[in-house]
Amino acid sequence: MATEVLVTDFGFSEVATAAANKSAVDNAVLALPSIGGLVRFPFGSFTVAAGIVPGKKNVHFEGSGTAYGYEQDTPSKPGTTLIFTAGAYGFDFRGSTPQGTAESYCKIKNIKIDGNNVLNYGIGIRGLHLVDDTTVTRCTLAGIYILDYLNSTHLDKISLLKNTGWGLLIEGASSTIGSFRRM
Repeated sequence: MATEVLVTDFGFSEVATAAANKSAVDNAVLALPSIGGLVRFPFGSFTVAAGIVPGKKNVHFEGSGTAYGYEQDTPSKPGTTLIFTAGAYGFDFRGSTPQGTAESYCKIKNIKIDGNNVLNYGIGIRGLHLVDDTTVTRCTLAGIYILDYLNSTHLDKISLLKNTGWGLLIEGASSTIGSFRRM
């Protein structure tokens, strides 16, 4: 099994249906070994059905270029944009537990997540994960939803734009934010 896979090798494309692209992502994750690996996305804008789940530890989803930027109507630089169809979560990392079992240590990097005003949450997180160089926009409830925030849940270089509800929603008994740096 490869530790790095391209979603295009599984039928992911700009002309595929949202369901077919979701299936391609699922199959790319299944092609990774049990220890996880890297799922790469190409440049471009793609429709995807909601509910991408890592299913194992150490799965990294990485787009091309950069997706981080302050501009609200145009991307700061070309990269990977995933336009989600209706559903609860674009990326669903909530299957993880605070103890670091199940789907922990997963990562999203260089992906613009577009909720298309129909997706509830761009990313759902519980446990030990990293979101880096990512923009989440146009989700109906929150761009990123963190259940039981931990010191090991890292958000670095994220933009949360035009989300109808919250940009960042953090809930849970053990939820504390110790510091925040505004750039």
